[in-house]
Amino acid sequence: MTGARRIRTVIVDDSAVARQLLHWMLTQAGDFEVVDAVADGERALERVASIRPDLVTMDLHLPGMDGLEVTRRIMQRSPTPIAIVAASANLDDAIIFEALAAGALAAVQRPLAPGQPDYLKRRRRLLSELRTIARATFADVSRRPATDEPLAAPRPVALADATPRRTTPERLGRPAIALIAVATSTGGPQALRVLLSGLPPVLLPPILIVQHIADGFAAGLAGWLGSVAPGPVRVASDGEQLTSGTTLIAPDDRHLTVTPDGRVRLVATAPVGGHRPSASVLFESTAEAFGASALGIVLTGMGRDGADGLLRIRQAGGLTIAEDPATAVVGGMPGAAIALGAVDHVLPLAAIGPSLTTVLNQPNSASITDRPIGRSTS
Repeated sequence: MTGARRIRTVIVDDSAVARQLLHWMLTQAGDFEVVDAVADGERALERVASIRPDLVTMDLHLPGMDGLEVTRRIMQRSPTPIAIVAASANLDDAIIFEALAAGALAAVQRPLAPGQPDYLKRRRRLLSELRTIARATFADVSRRPATDEPLAAPRPVALADATPRRTTPERLGRPAIALIAVATSTGGPQALRVLLSGLPPVLLPPILIVQHIADGFAAGLAGWLGSVAPGPVRVASDGEQLTSGTTLIAPDDRHLTVTPDGRVRLVATAPVGGHRPSASVLFESTAEAFGASALGIVLTGMGRDGADGLLRIRQAGGLTIAEDPATAVVGGMPGAAIALGAVDHVLPLAAIGPSLTTVLNQPNSASITDRPIGRSTS
């Protein structure tokens, strides 16, 4: 990349083979500069503080101080974009998601050696993800909590008191919310944890989530979010019936859609905007299937996935919310939706869950029961 500043990277991994392979892959890409490669946490803290790199790749299973503690300390002392690089055998390890909560921006699979199955696919995914999080500014990264505790939620607020983007109907005049669809990318796992832990203590409609994350991590993410969510969280299965209070996460490499009778459809059509699953595909099917009974939410993320689909929900009469880009790790996705005019309300992340009390506690919502969900065909 002639003339462009290369991404100064520190590799942290106790495996010499893994360090060498990752060093080679980054060097060959041309837009990375490996400024150091270290094998333990103490050395990592020292080098990150002195070098101030643009990016750290972090192995979590280190001798002595593990990668989770190293991540916490880096984010406390010298906030830096961190990518967790995990072995395939550890993709559902809870420590990965605790590291994301502690401030890491992404989790990616450790690269395989050339000639191994899926090497090129994993290499492309790894380099793409590292480039994405390296673009996070210092201000963005420094907002990440240096703890695994959820962000403190402000007082619950009525959506009517939030920052509006258009005049909305009175809450009591709206149909009951029958489905919540959520989109997020970089910084999303912790944002989802904050959102789900802040939802009001009422009977909730089904929640569908598209989270851009590397292949193999969806099941681990579901388990981690399930520890704070008000109901069950699992990876979506094709054909399953939506039920109230259940949160479903899009699986690897499939678009998550919903039918008017409240069933999940997983489809392998072409990626949209480079993404499969795509948030816009989920939102478009939500708008078509549930119309004014739908609620769409866009959280932190790079790019603009979800903006067009969120506009479809708004045009169908549904309610739309975007995280305030000022609280997002990366403000691209919510910012794009706001710029398109697809958003009813803009809220700080920690206010989104509590603010839904107004909508979900309205009298109409008594029709949301703990049974299969679908639009009436009568």
